[in-house]
Amino acid sequence: RLVRAGLSPQIPAPALLAAKLASAVGGGLVALAAAPVAPGRLWLLVALALRSPLFAVAVGIAAVPFEATQLGIDGAGITLSEAAFLAAAGAFVVRQLVNGKSLLVRAPLTWPLFGIALSIAPGVAIAINRYAAAKALIVWTALFFVYEAVADNADSRWNDRLLTIFACSAAAIALIAAVQTRIGAT
Repeated sequence: RLVRAGLSPQIPAPALLAAKLASAVGGGLVALAAAPVAPGRLWLLVALALRSPLFAVAVGIAAVPFEATQLGIDGAGITLSEAAFLAAAGAFVVRQLVNGKSLLVRAPLTWPLFGIALSIAPGVAIAINRYAAAKALIVWTALFFVYEAVADNADSRWNDRLLTIFACSAAAIALIAAVQTRIGAT
């Protein structure tokens, strides 16, 4: 890939492999710290995200309906979709840095989303529940980079897949809400 992109003299192969290994180990350590009871699931997610950040985005979107039923990752305080989006964002950042590309993509929502993530930062200092404020900042920062990853993608097949998964997740959420409303009514 580096030869085709004209970057082979700029990035030596051992440096690229070392960066990928370091990011995989770092991601694995974050996963282990986040969910020590279930590290296998997160290690796999991080590995898949490093292979394809958009695959991790797809997993995150597909996992959103499970948030409605309160199924999170064991003891971590984050949901599966948040973990997938964090893995996708981290993988995107690592890939952009290793490839010598900018983290900011020319897209219509880059600066507004950056502003939203940035506006949360002061709240961490003044919030009563700093954990919740820090988590919101981390999640919004991850979502910003998820948007950047999707905007940077030129493959229309992935965009179609993501939209299909999004529609299916929305339908699943609607079904869950309908069932819960029906159960609550009886």
